[in-house]
Amino acid sequence: LLTNLYNVVLYVQRGHEKRISCCSSFKEVVMKNFGSLFKKLRGKTNLSLRKYCEKYELDAAQISRMERGLLPAPKDKVKLEFYAKTLGLKEGSKDWKSFFDFAAVSNKSIVDSVRP
Repeated sequence: LLTNLYNVVLYVQRGHEKRISCCSSFKEVVMKNFGSLFKKLRGKTNLSLRKYCEKYELDAAQISRMERGLLPAPKDKVKLEFYAKTLGLKEGSKDWKSFFDFAAVSNKSIVDSVRP
């Protein structure tokens, strides 16, 4: 999953975002991919959505919407770092970097920064 999502990030950075939108809008594809990654990583913690949110005092409805691609990743770096740590990612690891790459594409901070 991380490899496929990383390819989406690279594709977007090269300015090809319109080519990925054949079946749905680019925004939906990217947000859904970040959400899928988030859900997959949460699944590795062996916590249900409800238990994960209770443990870390998060809004289950908001996390659910993010996992389903209805909300983009947050732009706040502190919040993303918190999520990454709660999902078991090690700071500086390849997965950590990928998580932030996908978040940046989801919330459009990478896409906006590479446009002229």
